[in-house]
Amino acid sequence: MRLDAHTSSLMLASSVLASLAVVGCADTGASQNGASEDFRVRNAQFLAEPLPGTVPPDAGSKPAAADAGDAALPTIIQVLTSNYIVTQGQGGKKFNGFASTNTYAIAVALDDETRGHWVQPVGGPDPVMGGLTWDLVTDFGDNITAGHHDLHVVAIDKQGRAGEQATLTVCVAGRIPDNLHACDDSRAPPRAVIALTWDTEVDLDLQVIAPNGVLTDAKHPLTGQRDPSAPPPDDGKLDRDSNASCVIDGIRAESLVWKTTMPHGRYGMYVNLFDSCKQPAGRFKLAVYTAVPNRDSKSGQVLKLWFEKSGELTSVAENGGAARGLFVSEFEFH
Repeated sequence: MRLDAHTSSLMLASSVLASLAVVGCADTGASQNGASEDFRVRNAQFLAEPLPGTVPPDAGSKPAAADAGDAALPTIIQVLTSNYIVTQGQGGKKFNGFASTNTYAIAVALDDETRGHWVQPVGGPDPVMGGLTWDLVTDFGDNITAGHHDLHVVAIDKQGRAGEQATLTVCVAGRIPDNLHACDDSRAPPRAVIALTWDTEVDLDLQVIAPNGVLTDAKHPLTGQRDPSAPPPDDGKLDRDSNASCVIDGIRAESLVWKTTMPHGRYGMYVNLFDSCKQPAGRFKLAVYTAVPNRDSKSGQVLKLWFEKSGELTSVAENGGAARGLFVSEFEFH
C-alpha cells in the first residue's frame, strides 16, 4: 500500500509526539479520535493529553531555554486568521502561519474547550518569511462557550521537543445574535430576537407573521417591507438564511432581530422545512429574547429568554417553500 505525502507525514508526526503522551486506559472511543470534541481540526491527529510546550514567560523574564548543548527549540513565528470572530457551530474556520525551519509538526488546542490537543505536520518553506508554512481548518461546536478564547499553537521538532506556545485570541459569538455583546459587553444587545436553531444539516426556515398579517421569511427578510403603512422605526430583519438550498454552513440558526426598536403586538411563529437535504428529520428549538436592564453589563442590558419550545420535522414535511411551515406558537411583545 502506498501512502501519500500528507498521510505519511501525519503518521510520523504522531509517532514523534507519542513519546510525549501516555494515554489513559479509561479514555476510549470518540475521546481518542476527537470526534466528540467541541473544537476540532480537520485532517489532524487528536491526542487526549495536555498541549506540550512551555507557556510564554511573564513580561521582563527570560524565556525557557533548551538544555546545554541542545539545538534551538522549534518556534511558531506567526499565527494568522482573516477574522477574529467565529460563530458557535461554524465549520471550516481557517488559521495559518509560519514556523521555524526545524519544525516538523504543530500542536494546537483551544484553551479549556479542548480535552487534549491536535497534531498536524507543517507545510513547505515560505521564501518571504524564511520559515515553514502551516494551515489549519477548524470546526467550532455548538457547545463552545460564547466569549473570548485563546487558541494555543506550539511547534514540534523531529525529536518530539516542543517549543514555546504561541497564542491568538478569538471571540466565539453565540448562535443567538446579540450584537457581539459576548465579545464586548459595552455593545448593547438587540431589543428583541426570535431565534430558530436546529441540530441536523437540513434547510429550515423561520417564518413570522406580524400583527398586521405581514409575513417575514427568507424571501421577505424585512418586517413590514410589503406594508407601506408600517412605521419607519420597525427595523426587524432576518440575519441569515442558514443552509439555504442545502449549501451547508454548519451554523444551523437564523433569527429575526430588532436592533433598535421593540416590536409590539402578537406575532405568529412558524418553522418550515424547505429542504431535508437527504436527512430523515431535524429537531429544532424556537426561542424569544428581549433586552432587559442589567447592572453587571457595561452596556446596561442583556438578552433575557422569555419563551422556548422544541419540535421535530421529518422529511415528509419538505415543501421547497411552497407552503406555510409548522405553527409553533404565538408571542406577544409589550
